[in-house]
Amino acid sequence: MPAKTPPAVVEKLNALLIAGTKSPAAKAFFGASGTEPFTTTPDALVKFQQVETQKWGQGHQGRWHRGRVGRLLFAADLKPIVWNSV
Repeated sequence: MPAKTPPAVVEKLNALLIAGTKSPAAKAFFGASGTEPFTTTPDALVKFQQVETQKWGQGHQGRWHRGRVGRLLFAADLKPIVWNSV
């Protein structure tokens, strides 16, 4: 979502996504795939992404390979996805 998206739009889209995960089709998909939805508030998602980014090594001014897991990814020549903050 673009960084300057109005909060009311973000809240509306979040509500629609949460409602969508509760639809019969979504429940069937999740049940068949052995997964479950992960829904949250936009603010909680930002915090979650920041914690996960730090944990996986992205919090080192772009030197992601310095984190413990980052070193493993670096050794395997794998590159992490960089999430943009809102």
